[in-house]
Parts: sequence; C-alpha cells; structure tokens
Amino acid sequence: MKLTFKRYPMWSKNTRVFVDTCSLMENASATFMWNYLVPTLRNYGVQPLIVAKAVVDELNRLARRDDTTAHDAQTAMRIVHGLIDAGDAEVFGEDNDTFPDNLFQDVFTRLRLKYRLILITQDSSLAKDILSLNSSSSVSRIHGIDAFRIGYRGDPMRWTLDSSHPNGVKYSLSISNDGFVPAISSNTVRRSRDDRAPTRGRQTKRQVAPFKEQKRATQLVETPVTITSIPSSGTIVKDKNGSS
Repeated sequence: MKLTFKRYPMWSKNTRVFVDTCSLMENASATFMWNYLVPTLRNYGVQPLIVAKAVVDELNRLARRDDTTAHDAQTAMRIVHGLIDAGDAEVFGEDNDTFPDNLFQDVFTRLRLKYRLILITQDSSLAKDILSLNSSSSVSRIHGIDAFRIGYRGDPMRWTLDSSHPNGVKYSLSISNDGFVPAISSNTVRRSRDDRAPTRGRQTKRQVAPFKEQKRATQLVETPVTITSIPSSGTIVKDKNGSS
C-alpha cells in the first residue's frame, strides 16, 4: 500500500514563522509586522512569530554601538517587545546558540519534516540557503519552506530561487500576496510606524460621542452697537472700548 504524504498549507496551525535580525531592523519592519504578519497569524491561527535568542543577543549587541545602527537596533528591540507583550511573538533558544544564519539552517533542517516553515529575511544569501533546503533527498517528505522579504513600504515580498540572478535568488510581490491578510480587512487596527502593541485578538471599535446639540452657534451677548451715523466705504468702526 502506497502512503501519500500531504504538505501543510502555507498558513495553518502547523506553520512556524521565524524572523532574521536584518528584517527587524528594516525601516518598514513595524508596518510589515502590524499591518501584515500579525493579522495573518491571527487569521489562520498560526503560532506566534518566533524570535531566536541569538537574534535578540545580536540586537542587544548592535544597540550598544555608537552609530546609526544602534538606533535601528533599539527600534527593532521595541518592536520585538511590543509583539511579545501582545502575544504575537515569543523568544526561543539558549545563551550558547550559534550565529543566527547558521542557527536558521540548523533549525529549518530539523523542523522541515514536522512543520511548514517561513523565514522573514532581507539577506539574499540566507534566503538562498534556506530555500535550497526544499531540494534534498527527503524533499517528498518535507512540508515546504518559504522565505519573504520586507518591502520598503512594508509589503511582503517573496524570495524565489533563480539561477539567472547573481545571488541565485530574486524577490517579488505576489499577485495573491501569498495569503497575507492586510490589517484593513482583519480585526486588527491598521497601524502606522510606531512601536506600541495592540491586544491580541478582536479589537473593540472606539465609540465617538456625538456633539452636544446646540440651539445657538455661540454664547456671545447680543448687545446692539450704538451708532451716530451710517458708516460709508472706508470708515473705521470702533466699539465702546475703542477697538476697531
């Protein structure tokens, strides 16, 4: 009897999503996280985003530098903390974990037989190495590995292997958006680039109180102005206090 192996869909409870340091430090990272990734994870019941301990350690190290990189790393840390506080991300790993790039390859090699795996990275070399894991002796048994890049506007861009490109990979925006659910059509409030975190789950629509009904436009005292003559063109009119 021949057994049929079924791959998991890209987004399901059996999907695990990881993020690289460089993507967290991307300018549009917060927009991508809150406007695309978080709504997608919630919509499909996917487990929270996985942030490797090695990535957190790298961000902490970069945040102590005396250059603009430090600012980007600090911003990335605030994004991570916001995601964790909202229940949309969790940190895993040990203090002695290897450099993130090597860690991702090791973890994806081990987990590809159990989960559908997704990596968010700006690094073309890492994207190529990760996607190449789809082509192995056990390719018929793995559930599939995908990689995405954050576009400059925060849009999800998909990495694909392409030998015609110098780095062996290319990225492009999929017509179907690869199943990402934009916040505008989800229960998550659409966010601009700030680091505050929404509460995980359904959002309560803010009720705006109506204006109090008024019968008068103002509360000014309507006292007639006493005049001694009819003003003509060019005449300066002053009140009883001498103000024109």
